[in-house]
Amino acid sequence: MPKSNEMALTKVAEVSKPHGINGLVNLKLNASLDFFLRLDQFQLEGGQPIDITYKFSKKNTHIFQVSAFKNRTDVESQIKKSILAPCNPRDECDGDEFLYSDLIGSQVFLDNKAIGSVQSLYNAGAHDIVVIKKETASSFDVPFISTHFPEIDINKKKVVISNEAYTLFSTLNDE
Repeated sequence: MPKSNEMALTKVAEVSKPHGINGLVNLKLNASLDFFLRLDQFQLEGGQPIDITYKFSKKNTHIFQVSAFKNRTDVESQIKKSILAPCNPRDECDGDEFLYSDLIGSQVFLDNKAIGSVQSLYNAGAHDIVVIKKETASSFDVPFISTHFPEIDINKKKVVISNEAYTLFSTLNDE
């Protein structure tokens, strides 16, 4: 494996919130837990090298001990800060797999017309859910399965939603 200064740093997680008072932290991972646990070098946004120890998972929440955090206040001062590592998570992906960071911010198209953008994603157990923010400012959730998203171009940050998925899911929040 190349030394950290030979490989670009990639955002692999974000400090989400403290867990308890002794410096444990919930990290929002940008890759799978398995991939994250194989990494051995990390740094906090700003360049501070850190050690990270996995403690446990509860539902879809992953709790870690980060060497820079001794108490809850330390964690709170770093919320939303990135955790970086010398890696390329895309190397672990098959052609039909995507990282959340690949999709967030992508324009969503229906019949060659931009209708909004991918605001966020979350895991619902059986599959991931894509949150689409419409041009009209409202948003809707769509299960992330190939029939709902027949075309994805991560290089162009373009996602195509199927007519069926748009018709079914975009009106669920309408009154």
